[in-house]
Amino acid sequence: MPLSTAALAVLDGLHRRLDGRVWGIRSFRPPICARTPSQAFERVCKAANIEGLTFHDLRHEATSGLFEKGLNPMQVAAIHGTQNPADAEAIHAPAG
Repeated sequence: MPLSTAALAVLDGLHRRLDGRVWGIRSFRPPICARTPSQAFERVCKAANIEGLTFHDLRHEATSGLFEKGLNPMQVAAIHGTQNPADAEAIHAPAG
């Protein structure tokens, strides 16, 4: 995923463990299940008294933001992780 210069600077400034990793997760394969990020997000929202926001909502917001920055459907699809640019456009399209 392409990152801005500002995002790269933030990542470079994070404290690293002795093994060089920022986070303790070696990969997102088992035994870490697919729901782990969503569950962590739910805990953080609960602690912050945020209701009605899901981890998946962030994906929609990020996709819309990429279109708003002027990226074309192929670029957004590549970042979004879908093969079909129409899928990325459908996420951005307002419900109705």
